Amino acid sequence: MKVLGDIDKNYVQGYFEYDSKKSGGVTISHLRVGETKINAPYFLTSPDFIVISKDIYLNRYYCLKDIKKNGILLFREGVKFSLRIYIIDSVKFTKDFKLAKASNSKIFLTQILLHQLLNSTA
Repeated sequence: MKVLGDIDKNYVQGYFEYDSKKSGGVTISHLRVGETKINAPYFLTSPDFIVISKDIYLNRYYCLKDIKKNGILLFREGVKFSLRIYIIDSVKFTKDFKLAKASNSKIFLTQILLHQLLNSTA
C-alpha cells in the first residue's frame, strides 16, 4: 500500500479478506487510492480495477460480478488459462441483421453467436 501512496503522493486505504487456509488460501484486497483523505470503513462493492493472480480463480469465483462500467481487468504475468473472450456490439449487430429490440431478439442473437463460435472451434 505504501508504494501506491508514494507514486503520486496519494492517500491509500485497504481492507483485506483472508481465507481460513494457512497457505494457498485466497486474499481479497479492497484498496482505495485517491488525492484526498479516505474514510470508507467497508469493503468495496463495485470495483474499478480487478487483478486476477491465479487462473483457477476464474473457475472458482465470480470475479467480474460487480465491476464498474469501463473497469479494468488485469491478469498477473504467468497466469495461464485457455479461454477466448469475444466482445460484440449487440446494438450494431441487431441493426445490421434488422432484428427487433425485444428481448427475444437478444436471445436469438445469443443463439446465433453461440452456434457460430462452437462451429468455428471444430
